[in-house]
Amino acid sequence: MIASIALVLCIFSVVESTSAFNGLIEGYNWQQSQSIGGEYDQYTYQMRDSLIEYVGKKTTLRAYIYSPQDSEESPFTLTPWSPDAKSNWCNTITKANNVGVKVIMGIHPRYIDDYTTTLNAVKAKLNDFSACGIDRFIMSFDDVAGAGTTGQQQQQAKLATAVNGYKSIKLVGIVPASYSRSISGTSDNNSWGQSMSSLLSKLNSSISIIVTGTDIVPSKITANDYPHYGPTRQTLFFDNWIATDSRDRITTSQAPQRAPAIYNESPTILGTVLNLAFPPERVIHQVYAMDVRSRNGSYASAAAAAAWTDYLRTYRPDVLSQYDNDQQVAADLQGVLDQGLESNDDIVNSYPNLQPLFQN
Repeated sequence: MIASIALVLCIFSVVESTSAFNGLIEGYNWQQSQSIGGEYDQYTYQMRDSLIEYVGKKTTLRAYIYSPQDSEESPFTLTPWSPDAKSNWCNTITKANNVGVKVIMGIHPRYIDDYTTTLNAVKAKLNDFSACGIDRFIMSFDDVAGAGTTGQQQQQAKLATAVNGYKSIKLVGIVPASYSRSISGTSDNNSWGQSMSSLLSKLNSSISIIVTGTDIVPSKITANDYPHYGPTRQTLFFDNWIATDSRDRITTSQAPQRAPAIYNESPTILGTVLNLAFPPERVIHQVYAMDVRSRNGSYASAAAAAAWTDYLRTYRPDVLSQYDNDQQVAADLQGVLDQGLESNDDIVNSYPNLQPLFQN
């Protein structure tokens, strides 16, 4: 991760991505206790729009999945949009399309108590998606008590079959209850697949399975780390490497031992998405690293710092008030990466001019 201190600020060229579904996933809901600048819960529309524009213009990543974890108390992924929300989302989709990024929406049906009620709720949300021209979505059953039982898996497969293609919106994939092998309690990928056979045996093979790999935050991901069962089915990996970030720390190290094959579409692999942390301006170095991995490129901390600086200058210039020029910004950010500094206190103690970026 050590790179030359010499800095080159550059505009990154966009080349064709190896898979239509390498990208990012907004897959977590930040608690109020983790608020930064008064913001928490999920990205604001401005945050999301800025990140999507950056990804489209400066990286080869072409997928952005919106699927924050909701709850029984606040099932917002199944709640119909208000007129303002619909307007904002339609604007986001238009902006994403303009820069070549595909937005895939997420729905969390949670525990299916009454199949017809859930089916109608999903269809109502798909009507919202259709109004904005959204043509891809995923469904998630992760972190829901009882979602892995035989009866619930059968209900999930029935629901997936009923809604796939509704309003011409394709169901890209499902996050199962056992979204990592460790959660399933099995010791090999065949047993992992068998543990969700009631879902997979009834699920059209065109619908991907979405998993993290052998663990929730795996130290490595290979192209074989998915539940093996039945006919060939593509796997979409969601990489949780930075999902443990908090308001007081960031992850500066790259995700280790990620096999190049997990970013290349094949009969068994759809691609990989990086699960984001909050707020976006603190994770651009990881977006850069994800882009590099997806095209089997070479990581350089100087280039990561340049990408990070470029994002801040374009979308958050207010946090650069202590700097005279972008070369100084990038030099400090490269120092953070090269030294592996992760806590806000360590970063600001070493590089005081970064305090506006890392204050809460």
